[in-house]
Amino acid sequence: MPYKKNSQKRSKLKANLRKINYMVSGIDLSSEEMFVATVDKAVCKFSTFTRGLEEATCYLKQEKIEKIVMEATGIYWIPVYEHFEKEGFEVCLVNGAHAKNVPGRKTDVLDSEWLRELHTYGLLRASFIPDAQIRELRYYVRLRDDHIAMGAAHINIIQKNLDMMNIKLHKVIDSVMSKSGLLITKAILDGVRDPEKLWELCQKYISDEKRQDVIDSLKGNFRKEYLFGIRQALQMWEQYQLKQKQCDKEIEKLIKKMTLKKENPKNLSTPKQMKQNKPEIKDFHRLMVKLAGGKDSTAIAGINDYSALKIIAETGLDFSKFKNEKHFTSWLGLAPSAHQSGKKKQRKAHEMGYILVRM
Repeated sequence: MPYKKNSQKRSKLKANLRKINYMVSGIDLSSEEMFVATVDKAVCKFSTFTRGLEEATCYLKQEKIEKIVMEATGIYWIPVYEHFEKEGFEVCLVNGAHAKNVPGRKTDVLDSEWLRELHTYGLLRASFIPDAQIRELRYYVRLRDDHIAMGAAHINIIQKNLDMMNIKLHKVIDSVMSKSGLLITKAILDGVRDPEKLWELCQKYISDEKRQDVIDSLKGNFRKEYLFGIRQALQMWEQYQLKQKQCDKEIEKLIKKMTLKKENPKNLSTPKQMKQNKPEIKDFHRLMVKLAGGKDSTAIAGINDYSALKIIAETGLDFSKFKNEKHFTSWLGLAPSAHQSGKKKQRKAHEMGYILVRM
């Protein structure tokens, strides 16, 4: 009896629902194949190779499909999404968990059919996907951050080998990869062992008060294998520095392309200083203000041009897809969790969303 009662409730609920999306196709995607469901037709299987995507495109256009709904599956969705987007379809990417949590699904209904039916009635919430240019910018920025992280791993290797030689240089100066740190490290690799001579290489970068500490830190056991490890790690770090600069060039070209038709900002403020990992982009501050439509994002406390670039690369500049700053804050993951309480936490989270929306 309870089963019949629930079935009646589902039938009544479905009767009250109104179709808002027509000519919809649902796609269940895996790494090598995809199942495509259309209205009143059997589910068709296509390969996810480019040839299969082209065949699926012809089939969907033949069926006069205008909208496609698919789940975000690993990274497999990316080439499929980009292909159908390029072909002119309105593609809706959804979180698979949202579709599975909608009650009323029959056991014999395939995923692609279920997605199509839910999207027809507007029961799925589309994931936020920025436009193609922002996605390209996001890729370069994320790749640059990867190079920074991998370069940092090799800095740790250098410091580890210095410690094993009992060279404590990185304990008495800011960084072993600073100007003075690099001069000393390279001199050690070239065979210089006298702490006094090593100090002379960097004395114009370091205050005389640290002289004795630096000299003491440079006395150690210069073992061949540890020097070999330092040399290799330094070479790898330099390679990642080069890769960062290559990313900077691509980012610069893309920003110039995105701001080509925008007016040059007037009365620019002095850009905030960036001590580490500063992009080598000409007129970076001016380009960032121009990209933001004449608004200086660095006026926000704690935001410099590079952090503003990283935010824009993730969110884009069109916030119309978010209802308000609260929804945007929730998407960012800054909204308090259910177990957290207090108006103060909520207010801070909403203020952060409000600021970012108006950047």
